[in-house]
Amino acid sequence: MKTNPVRERIVLFLFLIICYFPIFNRLGTPPIKSWDESLYAMRAFHFYETGTYLPSFAAFPGMEHQNLKPPLMTLTQALFFPIFEHSDLEMFLRFPIALCVVGIVLLMLWYSKQITGHYWLGMIWSTILMTSEGFIRVHVGRTGDHDAALSFFLFLSCFAFLKYIHEEDAKKKVRRLILLSALLYLTFLTKSVVAFFFIPGFILYAATQKQLGSILRTRSTYIAGASLLAGIVAYYGLMEYLNPGFMDGVRGHALGRYTEAMGFQTHEDYYFKRLYESSYKYWIYFIPLGLSLIFSNRLKQGKNLGQLAVYCTAPFLLIITGSQTRYPWYDAPIYPLLAIIVGLGIYQFILFLQDWMKRSSYFPASSLLIYLVLGVFLLPYLRIVKQFEQLAHQDDYDQYGYIMEAVDKRHDIKTYKAYMTGYSPQLSFYIGYYNRRKAYDISLHREEEDFQVGDYVMFCQGPKRRFIEEKFEFELVEGYGKHCRMLKLVGIR
Repeated sequence: MKTNPVRERIVLFLFLIICYFPIFNRLGTPPIKSWDESLYAMRAFHFYETGTYLPSFAAFPGMEHQNLKPPLMTLTQALFFPIFEHSDLEMFLRFPIALCVVGIVLLMLWYSKQITGHYWLGMIWSTILMTSEGFIRVHVGRTGDHDAALSFFLFLSCFAFLKYIHEEDAKKKVRRLILLSALLYLTFLTKSVVAFFFIPGFILYAATQKQLGSILRTRSTYIAGASLLAGIVAYYGLMEYLNPGFMDGVRGHALGRYTEAMGFQTHEDYYFKRLYESSYKYWIYFIPLGLSLIFSNRLKQGKNLGQLAVYCTAPFLLIITGSQTRYPWYDAPIYPLLAIIVGLGIYQFILFLQDWMKRSSYFPASSLLIYLVLGVFLLPYLRIVKQFEQLAHQDDYDQYGYIMEAVDKRHDIKTYKAYMTGYSPQLSFYIGYYNRRKAYDISLHREEEDFQVGDYVMFCQGPKRRFIEEKFEFELVEGYGKHCRMLKLVGIR
């Protein structure tokens, strides 16, 4: 596909602007969500304040269990805390993750330039990724969870592996192996043992390239493997030394989820049905086109990466399918790879149409090609962007961040009780933040008997609102949405 360099730079600039909306638009709008994102927020906030690793979430109100996640992205998020604290608090957690998504996009653009001499293929890959509902979503590309960071490091390791496997110079090959080992270790420090779920794909690819035997006969392979293992042992040893009982927690919770179901129950075909029904429902129909080209002699540019993407995706899906615990975000790392597979097929089809239309006298080639491309990519892009317009409408228990911010801006009330039953890490984070950074005295309460006349009470659960309003005379201090209220209890009914 020939292109004008000046025009390509202009298009690249416009494309990067287009990338802003799926990745960054309204990124800080929703409060920090319950479960993992709020746990990561506590970890990063604690590290920023104390400079130490958070051994237990008991440092925050209403929390008890251990902190077992690796620290790399938490430390990174802590670096952004002073930048966003006074402008958009939630962004300190989400901005570094969004940068990881940007990193994947830039990798795609860079590799496209390397193999084709232009960015068009990389733009196709990136657009497919940014319109993949399984990736640009809560808990992956749009929150402060670490699954997008894991995807970035795993995707980067694919390029490092390709450079290693196809390097002919012996000294450079060793350096490539060192880089690959370092990336795998960084990936491990991001999301634990999931860092090695692409290894079966690497082995399959090496075997198809007839290099597996030579790799296994090379001393540097075992030195790199031993070094990586030593780093893992050192990490776990340090964590156990600093926090006795850490390894018991890892075995029981972090590793135990592969042998024991935690959370909602799903069937073995869960991830495959998700790809078809929701997370990849638009692009999944293009996968056969990509596969048919990747393993044919017709494809010249990107064939190595395409085949590696296939070899890594299949075992990864089998591993997470074999796990007894299956959450929707576990498949996040396969979406950049699926974008490679699908994008190669679409790109080759566009090249075919471009060539055919040049030789046809019946069609205005350039206009038809433009309309075709817009038709394929515009609809999923608009759907992804539109879904972020309603982010303010959260579940009740995720709205505490809104009303606490409103109270902070409009009232001089520093002592009140936050009422919520059940597991509430997002509320624990916000209480910890306001108490530590803004001199509040907010307490977390789960029992109806904890309130008395004179209290300021905050709640966001509809049934709890009815209990309080039926028992007490009150004054409305602040409200948000249908159920979030700050009330002053002034008497008994």
